[in-house]
Amino acid sequence: MEYNVLNGFDEDSWNTYVSRHPKGHLFHTPAVYKIYQSARRLSPLLIIVTDDNKQIAGLALGEIADELFVFSGLTRHVTFYAEPIYNGDEKVLKLILNNILKQSKGLFIEIRPIHAFNENEIYIYKELRFIKQDHLDAKITLTSKDEIEKNISSDKQQGIKDAGKNNIVVVEKNDGEGMKICYSLLKDLYFRKRHFIKSEQYFQNLLCMPNFRILLAYINKEPIAVQLFYVYKNTITAYYTATNKEYMNKHAGDLLIWKLMEIGINEGRNIFDFGGAGNPDEYSGIREYKRGFGTRFENIGRYIYKRSYFYTVVKSIYSLILKP
Repeated sequence: MEYNVLNGFDEDSWNTYVSRHPKGHLFHTPAVYKIYQSARRLSPLLIIVTDDNKQIAGLALGEIADELFVFSGLTRHVTFYAEPIYNGDEKVLKLILNNILKQSKGLFIEIRPIHAFNENEIYIYKELRFIKQDHLDAKITLTSKDEIEKNISSDKQQGIKDAGKNNIVVVEKNDGEGMKICYSLLKDLYFRKRHFIKSEQYFQNLLCMPNFRILLAYINKEPIAVQLFYVYKNTITAYYTATNKEYMNKHAGDLLIWKLMEIGINEGRNIFDFGGAGNPDEYSGIREYKRGFGTRFENIGRYIYKRSYFYTVVKSIYSLILKP
């Protein structure tokens, strides 16, 4: 069978393909493509492959990002927040990856899989000079509240109880004001951690999709913590989180995680995606925190393609910036 590469497709067919594909993800959809199109310092990279019958045989959707437009080119890179999906014909996967290599811009390409690759797929990525970096994926199977609570460590259970004693109120607020509060908390955290953060416009645009939702924790009507999350198919995913540093001892974060799992169970989701948990060979405070909720870890990894000799230099400089 012969295949063709496109950079666009009928939205209904595109959505149907993603929704029916066993590995189809929210970050493969036309709605996310539009968000990349409209946000500052972002643009989409879309590869769609069709077969002889003009039906979709595979696709990949990533973002081309410039964290610092002042140094445009030195900070530009491409990230795929879900791996390419295809019909099982490895010829399609190779075609997608080769076109990613041709159409990408900047220092590097990073593919962050949601699912583990099989041996043949790993070989294809390696053959095309993608480098696998060990990286743990963190997930919790959602069964019942009682069953989940049994797997939560005693200190996290105590944290959830303490949050209640501290009179923390959790509210879902999926509107412009809620996102402003969310972004303010995130921006403060990212400033303290010396990380780059996407524009407020990007976050406001997420509200165009009902999949993205906001949980806010309040004390005396003051917002002190946030969980920006999304739902798709059978999964609820923790996307961004932040807590006001002055209230770290109030355990709002513990309560928000518990609330997310409650929402997942109540809405019939099977999986809570807790995000990444770092390199298994390096200590990670985030991983130990997530472990306390009964999280299971799998080394799915991330796949990096270095497009420039400046990659190592820029990465080293960035590591120095992040040092306390």
